[in-house]
Amino acid sequence: MKNNLTHVVLPLVCFVFLAAACSKPKSAENLIPVNNTSSPATVNTNPSPYDVLNLGSIWKLSVPVDANGGNTGAATTISNTKLKNGYTSEYFYTIDSPYNNVVRLWCPVNGATTSPGSGSDHPRTELIEYPLLWYTQDQSGISGETIGGRLDAQVAVKQFSSTGDIIIGQIHGGGTIASSYPFVMLHARHDTVIVYVKGDTVGNAGTVKNVLLKNVALGAKITFSITDSTNNKLYFKASAPGATGTGQWNTDVPANWRHVQVRFSAGNYLQDHDPNAPDSQGSKVNVYSLKITH
Repeated sequence: MKNNLTHVVLPLVCFVFLAAACSKPKSAENLIPVNNTSSPATVNTNPSPYDVLNLGSIWKLSVPVDANGGNTGAATTISNTKLKNGYTSEYFYTIDSPYNNVVRLWCPVNGATTSPGSGSDHPRTELIEYPLLWYTQDQSGISGETIGGRLDAQVAVKQFSSTGDIIIGQIHGGGTIASSYPFVMLHARHDTVIVYVKGDTVGNAGTVKNVLLKNVALGAKITFSITDSTNNKLYFKASAPGATGTGQWNTDVPANWRHVQVRFSAGNYLQDHDPNAPDSQGSKVNVYSLKITH
């Protein structure tokens, strides 16, 4: 009789215990975090944007958010040291494997601008040559002076903002003469690639332009170069699969830009701004390669 009772009671106890365990509410400490970074399945193994683009020591980054995480103050500058230490954000990140050789630059229309109310009125996620400034022509013949340069890049516009216009490459004033003014601007505008060269260090007098490419498909890789030579000439080249157009052009360096310190920049520089726009409105640019030669 004792053995029979044991056979009945033990299964019953096990059943009650299991039932209680299954019906017990799950507390926060009993839940496994979805984003548990200690789990091998959720660890981000992508290389940093700095490593993907081999940025070295010559770039800093402007992102369209102010120091308080908002959009009313001046845009934040990410130092080269922070980039080297693996900086990534919603504005600047490596696309997930198997496409981890691509850096995505996201810029919302409602983003912070670099100099609100006094300079640029448009947000950007843009890499800026730093700390080097160079001259458009030999200014004084000082030994070791950096003269001229070339920017090579491959990018793709994956999403336009409402204006359909992004600056993907620049030569910008960098010294005391023209630190606030752009010199050369390479636009991806709808299905075209257009270059503008300003004739003066202030205003738009004497600006010339040239359409390098037409019929550029959204998402197509645009390979381009901007060269400021030591013979007072600017040279431009651009290509994209399926696009039409000459893909090249050259023009003189305007007299007012000669002997002026400048720098390169490249990325996703919007040509519109609406602080009240939804966060989803903006432009996306993929960067596949980026190189400066002096």
